Amino acid sequence: MTAKAKARSAALPRVEDAPEDWAEPPETTADCLARIRALRERIDGHVRFMCAVAKMEGTSAEAKHKAAAAFYERLHTLERALGRIEEELRLG
Repeated sequence: MTAKAKARSAALPRVEDAPEDWAEPPETTADCLARIRALRERIDGHVRFMCAVAKMEGTSAEAKHKAAAAFYERLHTLERALGRIEEELRLG
């Protein structure tokens, strides 16, 4: 990782660092966007984990399928909802 990337990721608020602060809505657009970037990193980690679930040992194929299907359904629902927000903003 480059120094620039390290500095940028160090500046991001992290969900696990201050969960009590995250219970309150962000006060500014900048705060909101910083939290969105931090959540993106966490979500990326969850997606990477789920994409590797087929290689997990000690877990049944049925359990893997059930988890992957639930994850997909929730992610799909979220993507549609976020798409609607983007569309509404673009349309003004």
